[in-house]
Amino acid sequence: MHAVLSTPAMHPRLLEALYRDALVLADEARHYCEYQSKIDLAELDPVTGVLFSCESLRMTTRLTHLLAWVLNWRGVLAGEPSATDTQRLVPVTETAADVRPRLPDFARALIVISEALYRRAEALDCALRADVDMPSPARALQQRLALQLR
Repeated sequence: MHAVLSTPAMHPRLLEALYRDALVLADEARHYCEYQSKIDLAELDPVTGVLFSCESLRMTTRLTHLLAWVLNWRGVLAGEPSATDTQRLVPVTETAADVRPRLPDFARALIVISEALYRRAEALDCALRADVDMPSPARALQQRLALQLR
């Protein structure tokens, strides 16, 4: 996958696929949090209930940051003047391995998928930044010529 990420022509397609996957997951998470999570929370002991609430918030934060990052990069690649290529993907810690088994099955699945999407975004972020930071050979030639013609 890293060979594909190093191909700048693939970046917009990878970004769009990540955007679609993130939107679908955000919708699933919203639906779960709105309906099923209340039922699951009622069946948990108080300590696990607090862990569950914290992990739900962490997952929501992860998805929010991911979608904001994707939307910003879509703007950068589309040439929008208000978009900036300096926006970094904010690190969000993953769920602790000892907490996962205590969570309801569907919540655990959503969390695992959101973490995997976030890792995809981190890899794409590195590739996109490499393109932005990579000096253009044509631009370097233009700059040398401009200096010589002065």
